[in-house]
Amino acid sequence: MSLNPVITDTLLLVMAEEDEFVVALSRQLQQAGHKTLCCSMVQAMALLERELPLMAVLCLPVGEAGPEWVQQCRQLSDRPLLAIAADESAAGRIAALSRGADDALSAPADVEECLLRIQALLRRYSPGPAQPARILRADGLCLDRQQMQVSVGQAPVTLTPIQFRLLWTLVAHRERVLDKPFLYRQVLEKPFSNDDRSLDMHLSRVRRKLVQAGLDPERLKTVHGRGYGFV
Repeated sequence: MSLNPVITDTLLLVMAEEDEFVVALSRQLQQAGHKTLCCSMVQAMALLERELPLMAVLCLPVGEAGPEWVQQCRQLSDRPLLAIAADESAAGRIAALSRGADDALSAPADVEECLLRIQALLRRYSPGPAQPARILRADGLCLDRQQMQVSVGQAPVTLTPIQFRLLWTLVAHRERVLDKPFLYRQVLEKPFSNDDRSLDMHLSRVRRKLVQAGLDPERLKTVHGRGYGFV
């Protein structure tokens, strides 16, 4: 399978091997006006790391490898992920969701239902060609990306550029837990290392400054073994 170099508006259909369901789903998506690319997990990871596709639909293999696919994709990208678990039980869907999928179905999945779920995720996470937001607001917290300014109510909060990027990333993905490998790439621009505590240090300082300005300390969540989130 060759990779199309122009795929920023493409839906990835990721599979372990050729599959009739994927072929049928790809046909339906194309009829609905979407561009699709059927690819292997190796190819998908390369593309997600470059943040090219709109989203990925993961047709998971049997066993623990399936949830691991979801986790690897989530570590590489914050693009929407729809997982189709190989097993019909709820356990397969739960495992996929717990590893970072935005939605999950069980195989054998219904093509029409899958299409509707994909469209729902695109409406939720892909607002279209609008320019990136300059201002983020979460109750009394306000972030201005152009001015690199933060305030809680009327109280200004002074953050370093790294601390601002960290807070912006967490607030932009509000209500989601972002794992450390993803944050290292997005914020610190370096690979994750278990021995490196720099992200923890920055998060602690951001939390302290926000709390001093009046923000509830529970808004910045530490989920042990997973990562951080803003609620």
